[in-house]
Amino acid sequence: MYPAMEDLLSLLKSTNLADRKKAIDELQNWNYQLEMDDAITLLEEAGQIWPISDEDWDDPSLALVKAACVFIHEDMIPVFEKNLIKYSYQAINLVLSGLIIHNSESAKLLYKKTFRQLYFQAPFIPNYEERNLIFEQKDSTLTAIEVLVENEIYLHPWYEWYYHFLVSMGLEHQYFTIEEIPLDREFITEKLQFFIDQYLEFDKEYTREYVYEAWKLPYFQLRFYIKNYLTIYSALCMDEQLLELQTILNWKDDQLKLYFIEILWNRKLNNDDVTKTIQEILIGQDGAQEAFRIIKKYQPELVPTDASFQKYFLTEAAAFTFYNSPNGVEMFPDEVEIMGSFEEKDAIYGDSLTYYVIRFKSNDPAFVHKGWMRMLLGAYYTANIPTTMHPVGLDDGFTDFMPWREKSYEAHVENFRAHIAEKHGTNEKDEVFYQSAPKYKRRNNTIAILSFVLFLALIQVNDWFIFGLILPPVWLLLNYLHAKKLEKNILVQIRGYYLDYYCFDGGTYVSLNDIAKISIEKRTIAKPERFLHLPLKTWHYIFYDYGDQEIYSIPSRYLLEEYFIPILKTRTVHLSKPPVLAWEMNKPS
Repeated sequence: MYPAMEDLLSLLKSTNLADRKKAIDELQNWNYQLEMDDAITLLEEAGQIWPISDEDWDDPSLALVKAACVFIHEDMIPVFEKNLIKYSYQAINLVLSGLIIHNSESAKLLYKKTFRQLYFQAPFIPNYEERNLIFEQKDSTLTAIEVLVENEIYLHPWYEWYYHFLVSMGLEHQYFTIEEIPLDREFITEKLQFFIDQYLEFDKEYTREYVYEAWKLPYFQLRFYIKNYLTIYSALCMDEQLLELQTILNWKDDQLKLYFIEILWNRKLNNDDVTKTIQEILIGQDGAQEAFRIIKKYQPELVPTDASFQKYFLTEAAAFTFYNSPNGVEMFPDEVEIMGSFEEKDAIYGDSLTYYVIRFKSNDPAFVHKGWMRMLLGAYYTANIPTTMHPVGLDDGFTDFMPWREKSYEAHVENFRAHIAEKHGTNEKDEVFYQSAPKYKRRNNTIAILSFVLFLALIQVNDWFIFGLILPPVWLLLNYLHAKKLEKNILVQIRGYYLDYYCFDGGTYVSLNDIAKISIEKRTIAKPERFLHLPLKTWHYIFYDYGDQEIYSIPSRYLLEEYFIPILKTRTVHLSKPPVLAWEMNKPS
């Protein structure tokens, strides 16, 4: 175990609240990959260390579970089964969410069993981040729905909104049809009308400032509910009934208008009012980016091509950059001006990127004395302007609130260039997201002990078997030395957007963008890596480029598969052609 983790466990068991808080804070932010044995140790400890105060932060089991469960692995499930009921409510909820996301047969069985035991004690509903991971997968979404239906609680006051959220997401992703899911049409219609009536009260005084600076959470929840029930209602109704809701186009909330327009265009329903409405939103203050996405998807002929159109997108982006700034006051600027732009090269792919230099004013007491302040917006692919879309990983918009008057335009640009170089030169390009080397397997100890005991028993049959007693320790020593040799000379890592493979004296890397396919094949182990020079065949991960040429052949034991595959997917999800995983393509549908 990492020495740092051992220290944190010691602090966590302390009766000193300051020590305990320090340990919990560091565990909550733990981002190092743990060996499976160490992760299991943490999960066992999570059922044995209890809060010693009434403070909300004093939740040791949640902190330990978070640190252990970067991803849920099959080996963790027996540990959960033994300890889960001992965890805190928040920790149980996190594990249950992880079980749905993992969604193997054993994970589903444990989830259903535990949920059936506990659902009536408190609402066990995944948090925002876990909900998003669940609805990204068809099987996980279906499992979550199935459990609520099986326990007949999908209309229970605790769970009905969550159930209908899952249904709306499933319909949106086309995981199922409306006929396959238990729904009460009258209930849906009444709920939608109830929330529309609530919205119309807000609409009387609606402004962007009221929504984001005053109403906030209650209004965002209302918007969330309307979207969910509108999705389900649209799947239940005929075109004529859906068009009866066109009064939504007269609402002041551009986000809800856009959602309704996307439903209409998805059904191939369109008219002049719909087109006019979305074009107005495209140059508005709240929804330009979403409007751009919807137009590009459904009506690409309406996408603007004049580069001067970019000013509308930048004005909205500047407003929300200031609003969302960590050191801001959740207010919009009172004035925004576009001062100029400059270009950089994408450090990874070499594309031309455009950044914009902005200045803005705020009359808020915290900022009024600064006058005009500087801001950076970008990056945008130069060839795609006008656009609202940033390349993945290159949303570099920020402000440090420096008064504009303190430097010349050129000096501000130089500062921004240095900021970009530092951010992407040290963090994104070189950051290691995954790293592994082959390690000695402890199961070899077990094999050696069993062999020793076997030969010891066989001595009773024939004295010649005494020579067999020498074999297990010799085999164990050779295996250990071989494992250490591999550990010293083999390294696989995902660094930024590259896959690095170091094998003895050779070390190369390949851009993740150049990997077309990964398959699992049985190959003979390469000579330097063989145990006792035996030409054994083992499973290898084979990486191919777009010309079907082999890039790497990496033995599967060199990878921690439960970490490598999810991290690889995360680092390539933005690519227009992510690597194809051959074994997933071959799964029965």
